[in-house]
Amino acid sequence: EKRKRPTAEECKHVVSALGKIHPDVVKENQKRREGFIDQKKKKKQKTNKKQANCTPVTDAVISTMLSQNTTAANQNRAFAGLKEAFPGGWEEVAT
Repeated sequence: EKRKRPTAEECKHVVSALGKIHPDVVKENQKRREGFIDQKKKKKQKTNKKQANCTPVTDAVISTMLSQNTTAANQNRAFAGLKEAFPGGWEEVAT
């Protein structure tokens, strides 16, 4: 069976490398992630699954892709929806 690319290991390597190059993006997305967590707490949504593999650079890439040809409000709703649908992180999306 042919292996799909990029692999999870390749993605982790790229995320790590981009995080070193763009620490400002890492900080900004950490704030964004904390905001989403606060929103979830305020709405009292149940999340029993562990949030794993916090990847700020991946968050930035996904958020940028979602922002194309849409409003900021729609982009934010879509991003929050993805985070809610895949509480295990982006690795859960990839597998």
